[in-house]
Amino acid sequence: MLKKVLIVEDSTLQAKMYRTVFGKYPECRLVFALNGLEAMDQLVLEGEIDLIVLDINMPKMNGLTFLETMRRDGYGNIPVIVISTEGKDDDIRRALDLGAKAYIKKPWTPTQIHELIGKVT
Repeated sequence: MLKKVLIVEDSTLQAKMYRTVFGKYPECRLVFALNGLEAMDQLVLEGEIDLIVLDINMPKMNGLTFLETMRRDGYGNIPVIVISTEGKDDDIRRALDLGAKAYIKKPWTPTQIHELIGKVT
């Protein structure tokens, strides 16, 4: 059961959409970060995180650098779903090589997200 999800996304619209998608999980609390640096702080502050939903293109620290950093700092056990406008084969391969469990390109549907959650958690 999802109790806490970290959403790493700099778009206000996308954040609102995630609130709707995760409404399906009433026991789940969402924690938001606008970039990879904030996300690293949230990992320390929040304790146990059940899932990370990660964008690639963000200021200060992008999603791929965040993946490298979180794995290096001992958070490699948290499943990550990358959801990005970037669909280049190199980015997808690199994200998966860095430990992401899934990668989908925007735009996405709630059904896609729910299916991925079921597969990776």
